[in-house]
Amino acid sequence: MMMKYIRPWLLTGALLLAGGEALANPFATDTLKREMVLQREYQPVGQEAEKVFLNPLEGSVPKKLKPIRFARNTYAIAMNVTPKLFEPLDNPLAPEAVKQKFHARLFGGYPGIGGAELAFLTKTSEAGTLMLSAEHLSRYVRREYSSIGIKKIDETHDTRIGINYNHALGERTVGGGVELFHHANTFYGLFSPRKEPFASLLDATYPMYQMGGAEINLSLSPAPIALASRWQYAVRGKVSYTGKDNASMLYEQNRLVLPLGEERTKPEKVSELGLDLVANLDYKFAGSDWGFGVDGRYQLIAISALHTLLDVHSPMQQISLAPHVGYSAPNLHLSAGAKVQFVNRGSRKLLVVPDVEFRYRAHELFSLYLLADGGARFHGLRELYKENRWLSAEAVYNGFDIAQYRALVGVQLGNINGFSLDVNGGYTHFSDFSDWDYSLYNTTFMASNSSQQEGLFTPLFTKVNRGGVGQVFVKAEARYLSPIGLDLGAKVKVNRYQSTLEEKPTVGFGLPAMELGIDANYLLMDKLTLHVDFQALTGIKYLVPQIDDVEGVVTKSKVEDHYNCLNLGARVTYDAHRNVGVSIIGQNLLHQKQSRWLGYERQGITGMLALTLKF
Repeated sequence: MMMKYIRPWLLTGALLLAGGEALANPFATDTLKREMVLQREYQPVGQEAEKVFLNPLEGSVPKKLKPIRFARNTYAIAMNVTPKLFEPLDNPLAPEAVKQKFHARLFGGYPGIGGAELAFLTKTSEAGTLMLSAEHLSRYVRREYSSIGIKKIDETHDTRIGINYNHALGERTVGGGVELFHHANTFYGLFSPRKEPFASLLDATYPMYQMGGAEINLSLSPAPIALASRWQYAVRGKVSYTGKDNASMLYEQNRLVLPLGEERTKPEKVSELGLDLVANLDYKFAGSDWGFGVDGRYQLIAISALHTLLDVHSPMQQISLAPHVGYSAPNLHLSAGAKVQFVNRGSRKLLVVPDVEFRYRAHELFSLYLLADGGARFHGLRELYKENRWLSAEAVYNGFDIAQYRALVGVQLGNINGFSLDVNGGYTHFSDFSDWDYSLYNTTFMASNSSQQEGLFTPLFTKVNRGGVGQVFVKAEARYLSPIGLDLGAKVKVNRYQSTLEEKPTVGFGLPAMELGIDANYLLMDKLTLHVDFQALTGIKYLVPQIDDVEGVVTKSKVEDHYNCLNLGARVTYDAHRNVGVSIIGQNLLHQKQSRWLGYERQGITGMLALTLKF
C-alpha cells in the first residue's frame, strides 16, 4: 500500500543539508539534524514559534564570544537548509550524531506504522565529501469515530531522497545538492451536529491528496576576494518546484470525505516555483576589532492557478539590503545596522527595520545580550505543509508576516556544575500577522439506522492575515548534566498576542499560548539507555463550529481557548554490538486524543521496534 504512493523518480535524487549558523537570524531553525521522525499524525509541534522570531542565540554558550561573522544570515530563511517535515522533539528514533560512513534504520509497530532511514557518507577525494540519504515513513490506521459511528482512515506517506556534495577550494568551500520529496495524506477529520452516534457502522471513502517536488541548493562559503584578503564574500541560493493537489478547488463539490463507493472529482494541481538568493560582503580592518559589510537577498514565490482564483496578478517578491558595522573584543560583541526591504505584499511595501545585536560577557559564567530586528517573512507551500498537512494552497498568499520591529533582551548562565540557563523575553510589533483559519466541507450520508440524511463536516485549513498584532514573549531553556550520567533539559515559551487595530479582534488562532518541552537521557547500565520526553502545547484557540440542528447552518462563532495538546514518549535502547542497536519506543503514552489541529484526533498509544545498523 505505501509504495503505491512513492513516485518512481524518487528513487534517484539528492539533498543539500549544508548550512551555517544564523546568529542574528530571528527565523533560524536547527535543521541540520538528520533524523527520521515518528509522531502522532505527523504533525509538527511548535512551528509557529519560528514565525514569531525565536531567540537567535539559543544553543550558544557564554564561554567565549564569537568574532564578527562574515556572511551573516540575517534573513527569514536559512538558504541552504530545508527544515524537515518532523520536529526533533517529537522523534522517538533520534540517532546519535551520524559520523559513520553508513547508517541504516528499520522500524515498525502499532498502529500501522513503518519505515526506513539510510545515510551514506564518503570522501570522493582529499577535498570532496559526498552524502547520500533516503527516508520513508508510512502510516495506515483504520478506526471508528465512536462519537458518531463512522470509520476513519488516517493514512500518510512521506519520502525524501537526496544527495549533497561539498568541495574545498583553498579558503572556500563550494557545496551543492538536490532533494526530491513526496508526501501524501487523507483528510480524515470530521464534525457532526449530533450529540450521539447516528450509525452503528458507516463506511466512507478517504481519497489521498499528494504533494511532491524538488529543491536544488548551491552555496559558496565565506571566502576572500582575490588581491583583497580583508574583503570576504559568500553566496547561497535555492531553486525549488512543488506540485500539490489543491483540495480547495473542490469547494463546489464541497466534499473531502465521500460516501463509500462514490468517486471523487480529481482536484486541480497547483505548482509553486520558488527562488531564494542571498549574498554577503564583509570587510575587516587590519589590526582592528572593527569591520563592516552588507547583506542582500532576493526571494520569489509564484503559484500557478491561484492568480485567477485569488485575483493575484504577480508572484510574491521581496528584495533586502542590510548594511552593518561590527566590533568584537574578548568580552564584547556588537553589530549595528539597518535592513531596507521592498515587498509586494502586506500593508507596507517599503520597510526600514533595525538590525542590531549586542552581547557582553560580564563573567565567565554570565552573559547579557540584546537584539533588535524585524522584517518580512514569506512562507512557501512546503514550509506550511510541514506545519499543517491539511491546508489549502491559498495559505501561501495569505500566510506572510511583516514585523516592523522586534526587541529582545536575555541572559545566559553556566556552566555551573553541569547546569546552564538561557532566559530571554521581548516584544514584536507586526504590521501584518498571519494565523490559522479553516473552511468546513460537507459530506451527506444516509444513516444506516434510519432514512434520514446526516451531514458530516471536514476542516480544510488556510492562513489569514489579521493585520496589526503585538506579541509579548518570554522563553527559558535549562539543561543539567549530572555526574551519574543523567542529561536533563527543559524549554518553555509563553506567547501573548493582541491586535493593535482599533476594533481589537481576537488573534492568534491555532497558535499555542505556551510551549513546553522536557527531555531526559539516562544510562541505566552498560549498553542500556533510557530516553523520556514530554511536550505540551496549551491555550490553543479556534473558532469552533456551531451547527444549527434545525437549519443545518454552520457558523464559527464560539472561541475555544482551552485547547491543549500533550505527548509523552519513551525509548529504551540496547547496544547489542558496536554496529547494531535495538530500540523499543512508545509514543503518546498518556493516550491523548486531542491533536494540534481541530477535528483531526490522534490515534492513541503508539508502540514500535527499531533496528539500527551503523558502520
